[in-house]
Amino acid sequence: MVIVLGLEKPSYEDLFRLLVWCFPAGISHISFYDHKNFINPLTLLETVSTLGKNYIPKIKWGKSFSTETKLISKRLINGYTWNPQLNVHVYKREDGLESMVGIVKSLHREGVNRIDQAGLNELMRRHLEAPDPELAIICGPVLSYYGFPPWNLRITLMQLVFII
Repeated sequence: MVIVLGLEKPSYEDLFRLLVWCFPAGISHISFYDHKNFINPLTLLETVSTLGKNYIPKIKWGKSFSTETKLISKRLINGYTWNPQLNVHVYKREDGLESMVGIVKSLHREGVNRIDQAGLNELMRRHLEAPDPELAIICGPVLSYYGFPPWNLRITLMQLVFII
């Protein structure tokens, strides 16, 4: 599942509620895409630690979380067994269309003259380190993916949520 934030600033308490909802719903990957780069992964970890520390051992923080943030999470697990059931990712604008341009430029620098769609899709999946979402919840008054990587949305059910 991916939550695409529109024009609003994120509410970390609401992001926490979405994370908690994933456990009983059987969702193993949740991604937050914030094209305005407002989400701070460390603040998200701190919010989870404050509101539901017992969830920390059940979460695997994705590549968007710094090594320092992951070490803080590891310290918070102290005394518990790490048994991740949910992968959490936070994507920024640079992870969207801009990353595709960067990958194509690097392929050109490496002398790759030919690549097919399947090869490009695989490169992008490895870059994001997450499966294609089955559900995208788009927050805001406009049905737009705000630059979220479109190659990851080919089989995704879209749901628009109006924020007033």
